Amino acid sequence: MKRYLLRENIDQILGQYGLGLNQFSDMANVSRSSIFQTRKPEQHPTRRGGMLSKTAWKYVNTFATHTSMEPTDAWDLLIEEIEVERNPTKKNA
Repeated sequence: MKRYLLRENIDQILGQYGLGLNQFSDMANVSRSSIFQTRKPEQHPTRRGGMLSKTAWKYVNTFATHTSMEPTDAWDLLIEEIEVERNPTKKNA
């Protein structure tokens, strides 16, 4: 299953455009815990890892609007694609 992470150097990327993580998360209308979970998934073992494309596009479109960048270029700059094994939930087990 494909999931998405913000690149490891997201702090530096945002800083170049005068943004911080909390501000960026607020602008994208995504919870602050989500941005921190995607940066350090090993610290959040109850989550499946990464984010869905809908959330990734919220970040990308917000960044693209703020920087006047094309969304596809913003995607390449911000997002890393990963493959996550789908584990059955209690409901589906």
